[in-house]
Amino acid sequence: MIIFLALSGTLLLVSLILILLPLLRSVSTGGPSGHEVNLQLARHRLIELESDVASGRLDAADYPSARSELERSLLSDIGDDVVHGPPSRSALPTAVLIGLIFPFAAAGLYLMFGTPEVLMSDYTPAVSPKTISEKKLPPVAVLIEQLEKKVTQNPDDLRGLLLLTNAYMSLRRYADAVPLFERWQALDENNADLLARYADALAMANNGDLTGRPTALLERALQINPNQIQALWLAAMAADEQHDLSTALGYLTHLQGLVVDNQEAHKEVTAMIASAQSRAATSGVTLSSTSSTDSALNPSGPPARLSILVELDPAVAQGVSTTDTVFVYARPIGGSKMPIAITRRRAVEFPLRVILDDSLAVMPSQKLSDVEQVEIVARISRTGNAMPTPGDIIGVTRSVTVNTVDTVTVTLSDVIP
Repeated sequence: MIIFLALSGTLLLVSLILILLPLLRSVSTGGPSGHEVNLQLARHRLIELESDVASGRLDAADYPSARSELERSLLSDIGDDVVHGPPSRSALPTAVLIGLIFPFAAAGLYLMFGTPEVLMSDYTPAVSPKTISEKKLPPVAVLIEQLEKKVTQNPDDLRGLLLLTNAYMSLRRYADAVPLFERWQALDENNADLLARYADALAMANNGDLTGRPTALLERALQINPNQIQALWLAAMAADEQHDLSTALGYLTHLQGLVVDNQEAHKEVTAMIASAQSRAATSGVTLSSTSSTDSALNPSGPPARLSILVELDPAVAQGVSTTDTVFVYARPIGGSKMPIAITRRRAVEFPLRVILDDSLAVMPSQKLSDVEQVEIVARISRTGNAMPTPGDIIGVTRSVTVNTVDTVTVTLSDVIP
């Protein structure tokens, strides 16, 4: 900004000098002076007299009197000549007026057509990554301590539990993360993602051993959501540790179909399947074409499956608490409005991703795979009641084809009166 002001001031000063300098110079009052004109005329007249004498048109005796008369006339004209006055003073007020108006006019034009907000705002240079790293940020220990105090003061704060468990897991403090996962599970017991992470923390706290409680948590997670990728991965590893290659292959085969879009993960799962099959052949273990685990997860080929993304409209976000319950369910188009597949989550974080499939059927007699078209409903309940109540926030999609490969987005935007 300083450079800009300096350049602007310099240009303004140069412009004023170019405009005012001609006005401040001395100004003549009448072009060529009368004195010079009279002298030139007298010279010409004297030359004419001498020429007349030489040509005989003027008698030589009359020449002195004619010359004397010319000299008297010249003296008379010089006496009456207009004398130069001082430089014009009428230009001085004009110069002062222009000198005052010009800067204000230039500033006004800049305010109208320029970008004055650049001058009025604080200029903050772009901060390089090196500059950021050199700033004194609070130590990680201080941040962890603040989170711990927050969770201690509000034990039911799911967002605080989420942040602190993430911090502990990132710092490999698995033993500290386990009690938090236990508390979190008590608040959100049907969260398959949470159960998979809890099992991972328990195993890592026990030197990577997945037997016992971690395996039970993984089985529970897969009952809630058979397509939970982390649970499938860990369950396959747990089965492999127990030398149950048939079960491990069932999990891996199911997992392979879910990570098709992730080239690196798909490659790794494929390698694990090949390794398990090779070890089974070496050990003489006979594998069925479809393992019992895969049959349980996928009893009749690819199951009916819908990937749902639940978004929260900012206009109603202020009324949502982390203790509220989010119901996401599919109901058939036409006929009964009873859900045929439903899942329940805590309103901890949005957008929320869930999977609806046959494992979440409300009644065994009617599953998601039994219908072709459904509508997806998401609802936030403050009371946790499965039935809609006034004040609940709801969102409904249009007709959706079951087994569509696209993610279905439903936005929570309307409040039930």
